[in-house]
Amino acid sequence: MTHLFRRQLLHFTLIGSIGFAIDGGILTLLSVWLSINVYVSRLFSFILATLATWWLNRRHTFGVDASFGRQTQGAEYMRYLFIQVGGGLINLAVFAWLIYAEPRLLAFPILPLAFGSGVALLWNFFGARWFVYQHREY
Repeated sequence: MTHLFRRQLLHFTLIGSIGFAIDGGILTLLSVWLSINVYVSRLFSFILATLATWWLNRRHTFGVDASFGRQTQGAEYMRYLFIQVGGGLINLAVFAWLIYAEPRLLAFPILPLAFGSGVALLWNFFGARWFVYQHREY
């Protein structure tokens, strides 16, 4: 494992933690405090967390600067969103299965979210590295 690879994985994981905090905070606010359906809440929390992690990963994990063209930036975001949706589906499957298996987790939706996030982490990292930011020379 190269130094660059380890650094990217570390940054991706740290930024994922920020995304998790955004995702979990919004999910908890909407589903527990405002009593909005947990799956509707999950959709909103996912969208906002994805926007934040895309921007942070492009700047800090994969070193894409702001001067990178807008047209390319839009295509890059669409590739990132595609990968994140795949990771989100993996996350959601684990999330839903855990709530189905243990309904008491509805009171603490951040717990099944954490398990789902852990399972989806590697899919998201390798997808971002090999598909989203393949234009970068490592």
